[in-house]
Amino acid sequence: MVPGALSEQSAYLLALLLNALHGLIFFYERDYQELNVDGLFGNGGLSAEIVDDIKNLSSYAGRLANKALPHVFERDPAYFNKFKYLIHRPYDVTHGHRLTDSRLQWADAVLNSNAAKKPFTERQSDKCFAELLGSAAEPIRQSTACNASTPCLDYMLGRRGLTQYKLTHQVLYMAIAEVTDCTPTVEKFMASQGSSVEKFVLEWCSNVVREINLLEQSNSHLVGLSFMLKDLLMEQVFTCGQFGFVEVARTNLLTAFLSWQDPQLGCFRKSDSAAPDAAKFGGRKILSELVAKDSCSSHAAAVGAGAITTMLRFLLDPGPGHLSHLRMDAQRMIQRKIPAEGVFRVYDYTKWISFDDFMGEPPPIHYGRDFQAFLTDTENETSGERNN
Repeated sequence: MVPGALSEQSAYLLALLLNALHGLIFFYERDYQELNVDGLFGNGGLSAEIVDDIKNLSSYAGRLANKALPHVFERDPAYFNKFKYLIHRPYDVTHGHRLTDSRLQWADAVLNSNAAKKPFTERQSDKCFAELLGSAAEPIRQSTACNASTPCLDYMLGRRGLTQYKLTHQVLYMAIAEVTDCTPTVEKFMASQGSSVEKFVLEWCSNVVREINLLEQSNSHLVGLSFMLKDLLMEQVFTCGQFGFVEVARTNLLTAFLSWQDPQLGCFRKSDSAAPDAAKFGGRKILSELVAKDSCSSHAAAVGAGAITTMLRFLLDPGPGHLSHLRMDAQRMIQRKIPAEGVFRVYDYTKWISFDDFMGEPPPIHYGRDFQAFLTDTENETSGERNN
């Protein structure tokens, strides 16, 4: 349920989120010929002004995605065709609000098991994602039949104890299975493992949240993080946020994400020189990566857009009171400086505190064609840095 009115702090948060999305649009507009990703923007509803602004963002992002597609294809036709299915279909993975379960977090014995240490390579993972989406020989998959093979299902979903990008990509694989009509096939496989899709998502996202918690425990203000950790953190928030897990909607996380956005360029800059070993496909991202001459990271822009939109979803639709994390501690946001605040779009957010023009229950937030590039690109930088 979307509240009929926002507190002053929540209205301020909303203005910051929309400004950040405008910043990413600015970045994509400037560099769309050189990037191979585009943002994702949700669609929610509150006041007419907010509705119009979000719709305009989504519409404009879609037009930029269309302009970028020829350049993406020229850069890597084979890889583009492998993932073309996502570009021509809506990506809609939005689940109801829920909590993870700390009892499902893996013990050290699982994390250090032989199964967890077995190679999880870029080559095989890429093959399984491409298989799920349809072969390169079918540029636009016409059939609704699921192409997921048992070996790939076992490779991507059959192992506990993976961490970081490997872990998020297991969850992303499940999300793409949902988009590609493969849920029945995956459900059958999970049943053979004594589990289910819902149990898998709950257990794996419980461990994603565990990693976020551990990072916060060691660095509560999330300052001085390596670029890889920033990128990973934003991917973690998006990956499990799309499945409705409200623990990722934390004001300190959102504050950190917004503080990382470059106020001149609108992107997330790869300003530190992380050693290649730190970014191996422990590691590899499903999306190909380009780092422009100004150090803007295409992958970070994509996962940043996903994470910010996830926060937007939970702010506009906080769910039942006992599950609302972002709204409850919104006041903490004001205590941290956001360099890009008000740079890309200035809002008189005080007008949103009382919604005389409230439009009632909004349509479900969904991810449109402008999101597809998030799942089609970000492999190139990481394929160089994150090969196993």
